Amino acid sequence: MPRGAPCTRCTSATRGDALRPGGPALRVPPYLPPCRVARRSLIPDKRPPRALPGGKYGGIAATREGMTDPRATAAPLGHHMRGKSWRGRGRMSMLEDTRNAGVRLLVIGFTLLLAGWIIPTAGIVGFVFMFAGVVVAGAAQLVLAVLQRRWFWPFYILSGFLVMPQWLFTWMRLRQEEPNLVLGTVTLVVPLVLIGWWMLGEFIGRLLYGADPVKQRRSWREQLQEVRSIVAQGENAGLPRRLPDAPRPPPSLRLDAALTLDQLFTLLRRHGSKTPELRRLPTEAEIADMEAALGVHFTPDYRRYLREVSHLVLGDYVLATITDAQAPTHLPRLIEAARHRGLPEPLLPFCEANGDYFCFNARGEIEYWSAVSATNERWPRFADWMRQTWLRDALEEAA
Repeated sequence: MPRGAPCTRCTSATRGDALRPGGPALRVPPYLPPCRVARRSLIPDKRPPRALPGGKYGGIAATREGMTDPRATAAPLGHHMRGKSWRGRGRMSMLEDTRNAGVRLLVIGFTLLLAGWIIPTAGIVGFVFMFAGVVVAGAAQLVLAVLQRRWFWPFYILSGFLVMPQWLFTWMRLRQEEPNLVLGTVTLVVPLVLIGWWMLGEFIGRLLYGADPVKQRRSWREQLQEVRSIVAQGENAGLPRRLPDAPRPPPSLRLDAALTLDQLFTLLRRHGSKTPELRRLPTEAEIADMEAALGVHFTPDYRRYLREVSHLVLGDYVLATITDAQAPTHLPRLIEAARHRGLPEPLLPFCEANGDYFCFNARGEIEYWSAVSATNERWPRFADWMRQTWLRDALEEAA
């Protein structure tokens, strides 16, 4: 979720804002907006805890003596993430949880299988649990790999499902004369084979694709530790006893849906600023050369943006440039960084926002892509995205 996205539950205007408007430059971590500073009190309060309307996943206010932020108790954990599903979590997180559940079933089945030496029925149940765990974990990893376009895993999982059962049944038929020995050997060999097969797949997958983007998320404990240090800095800087509500933008900054692209450019010239390196505007020839180098055709709105106002910046969004090949915002460099984070090939990124990207798809529409949550946000034209997202967020933050 980029900075500036409004929160519908806590009235926080942006993600990652300072803990108090106009105060010291204290930043909260990218995935902890002010309304869900932590799952528990950052500093112990002498008063008894209040009931949490957020339920099991509710956030607890950052409290100290005589100070409580009421915004933190109203929203369930994770509601700021774009692409909400199942308590605000994305498809990737759900699939990862399903895969972990399958691994747990596999471990439980192996434990019951060992108990089968004492209780025969437990061994049969253990076989069932192991089979279910392998199917659930494999299917979740298969779907996760397809969504991330990591085509090695589907081939590896399907080939494993085809080869290993044949090997196991063939091996058991050769040893039918000693059933007890077969049971003991299966109990010891099959889990080791499954673990070795999965570790080999993980090793090959890391060699081919690098680390899994889903596993790059920081745990909430790491984020909580960072917030604790931030709050400690705020106390030393003399923060007030009560955190004020985030300011709402005045009505004059609300963008009209009827604004044309020329009017949006005028608004950008009025509120934007030139970059420190004073980059120049590209020529038509340079735009055409960039299209040829990337093998794409820019939309008319985006071509006009590049040609007329791409030397201006506004807010925290990092839009790509095409004039300076050494600049970190150069479009090929932006594409390379996005691909490294797992951006699928059909999408063409043009703007980076806190590690997430706004991209053109094959139909010229704009999609929002995040490495940590699946989203369905889409804008039909560059002008719509500019009005509804970039300018709106930047002007609200400036207010």
